Amino acid sequence: MTPEAQEKATFVTREGTFAPTVLPFGVSNGPARFAELLDEVLSGLKGEVCQNFFDDIVSAGATEEEALEKLRLIFERIAAEGLTLKPYKCDFLQDEINLLGFSLSAMGTKPDEKKLRGVSQLTPPTTGHKVKKLVAFFSYFRKYIPNFSRIVHPLQCLSTIRGKITWTEEHQAAFDTVIARLLSRPVLRLFDPALPTLLETDASSYGLGAGLFQFYEGEKHPVAFISRTLSAAEKRYPSVMLELTAICWALKRLRPLIYGVPLSIATGCHGICWLLQGSKKELNSRLSSNDPELAIIINKLKLGQDTKINEHFTLKDDVLFKRDNQYNRLTLVIPSKLIPSVLDECHDSPFSGHMGFTKTYDRIKQRYWFPGMRRQIMRYVATCSKCQFRKSPRSKPNGLFQCIKVPKNAFQRVQIDVAGPFPASKSNKKYIITASCYLTKWLETEAVKSAQTEDIINFLVKLICRHGVPAILQSDKGTIFTSNLLSQLSSALGIKHLLSTASHPQSQGQVERSHAVLNDCIQIYLTDSLKSHSDWDTWLPHITFAINSSKHITTGFSPFELLYGREVVLPTESAFIAEEYISLEKFLSHIRSARTLAWDRIQHSQEVAKFYYDKKRKHIEFPIGSQVLCRKYIQKKGLAAKLMQYWFGPYMIKRKLSDVNYIISATMSNGRVITETAHVEKLKLCNSRTTDETTVSTFSPSALDISHDASTDPPQSADHQDNADYADEEVLSSLDPPHSSRSSPGSSTPTPSTH
Repeated sequence: MTPEAQEKATFVTREGTFAPTVLPFGVSNGPARFAELLDEVLSGLKGEVCQNFFDDIVSAGATEEEALEKLRLIFERIAAEGLTLKPYKCDFLQDEINLLGFSLSAMGTKPDEKKLRGVSQLTPPTTGHKVKKLVAFFSYFRKYIPNFSRIVHPLQCLSTIRGKITWTEEHQAAFDTVIARLLSRPVLRLFDPALPTLLETDASSYGLGAGLFQFYEGEKHPVAFISRTLSAAEKRYPSVMLELTAICWALKRLRPLIYGVPLSIATGCHGICWLLQGSKKELNSRLSSNDPELAIIINKLKLGQDTKINEHFTLKDDVLFKRDNQYNRLTLVIPSKLIPSVLDECHDSPFSGHMGFTKTYDRIKQRYWFPGMRRQIMRYVATCSKCQFRKSPRSKPNGLFQCIKVPKNAFQRVQIDVAGPFPASKSNKKYIITASCYLTKWLETEAVKSAQTEDIINFLVKLICRHGVPAILQSDKGTIFTSNLLSQLSSALGIKHLLSTASHPQSQGQVERSHAVLNDCIQIYLTDSLKSHSDWDTWLPHITFAINSSKHITTGFSPFELLYGREVVLPTESAFIAEEYISLEKFLSHIRSARTLAWDRIQHSQEVAKFYYDKKRKHIEFPIGSQVLCRKYIQKKGLAAKLMQYWFGPYMIKRKLSDVNYIISATMSNGRVITETAHVEKLKLCNSRTTDETTVSTFSPSALDISHDASTDPPQSADHQDNADYADEEVLSSLDPPHSSRSSPGSSTPTPSTH
């Protein structure tokens, strides 16, 4: 332990004061630190060579040589870190080990015999609290006991009773059954995906149970047992519904083991078998009666007369499948009435995650096939409202760089903003009002107690008294800048008040950048930034002076020189500068040439910035009347901003103000029409879906939202696979009458294919 840690762990005894030099037991963060230490020591070995749980390190090998080699790597790592092992606590080259109350071997896992030594001597509990502790002990080994929840249900009913309980034969039977199962030390084999797998499920009025089994050399061995009690609502289910619930729950619970593995399901409810047989017949009837094209294929396959059809399709148990020769697999052919269900399951379902087009297409293509599936999946994903409201395009942002017209005179164009709130200062100031001249870059600041419209007006009056009335005043859309009072003042003084679009601070780039400089400087000059921020307003005038007297990188002059026509005199040099008299003509010539040069440099800086900015942007135009979604930044107390909806709408494009600004409007649910100005960066096309789930009213492939994929198109390999789809469609088209055009299911007009 470090000296600082030893001091914190010091303890006092009769013999004196002592401090541990190594980490003792009982320190609250001791286990966490020890686990962190072992993670660092075994870094690079965990997973492939060994695993650990705190100080228990386990390493396994298929052969003795492999096991010894792994031990050598572990010993070298431990020795290099200066750690030691106690031999009497280590076991080497064992066929079976005990870990965390279980015995592990090549055969599988079973309860540790040491943990079960006292089980046979257990006596029935006498109080509800003791029953609760007993059930908790049994639950630690519940995975070894089939239908555990149903067996211990009588005991769980007693665990809620306070005080003494009445022990009946039913409780004794449950008690004896659990003990007998534990003392038999059942073995759970390790799961092997290559072996035949059987899932057995059962349901009762108390709970659900399931067992996963595999066949080793023809013998059935358990792999896992799971169980749970029923909820209040589930207890009212009919028997068939309970059995189906048990199957669905077991499949979800055991999904990490059985996903992608063929398995059989055994249940004691014959009604489920009847339901499955009924669904199979229903599927066959839909294939034959509702899809004439597929019915023709089925008939030709049964007759065996068409070689081309036999090459692409096959029948298996009277169900139509498409051959995927590239991967040597069969995919189920889906009739048109089931396509919406397939799209919903493979895109909208929680197990599909509302992925983009490429992932959704690949998920469906691996399992199903239907005519025109690529185009229909693209339409479905592009028109998914939930995806559009949440996901943002991964392409270049909309909107090119817009150059601001540089004024010729100082304080002709002024940007104004408010920074804060800051911690209350000693004079109770919480905000900073800032204003910046676009030509000279001169910065005006004032610390205020509140950021209200009256404070802004008082600040503007002081600004006007020093520098005159500006022609243009630019601000964001904060309520303090959009109030009627400020609007009346601007109209009375002849000031043109320009408002930037919502959530687009780039329009206020100059004054926003000054906030970052102010924050940095204020933090540096705070008396103690880690304890108190109450003196930040004391340094504000000094920092503002420093900014105005420093040369600006764009203009090449300090704001002070461009405004006053001379260099600033610093406090440290006032006693050493001799008086210098210059003529009025020379003074005016210098200030005019300096401002002209600054104007040229600002223009050039804008051109350079536009050149590089536009490389990462794209120009886009929205037609008048088109529907769009608008990006909003919603914050609500108690809700995470990262989990909020991003896009809202649809809005309608009403008017184009400039290359990057549009007026949009939307009708609220109460009939009220809202109108606002939006930047193209915050807009994207809204792809609406008609009543037919697979048909799109307005669709633009370029606007397809594929936020989960690296590109807007599938990989090259996927494009080659798609050629097989188009070839299959050619096979289907040969079944149509001459000069007929086939459209996607549910659409009234033929849909052109876009490749």
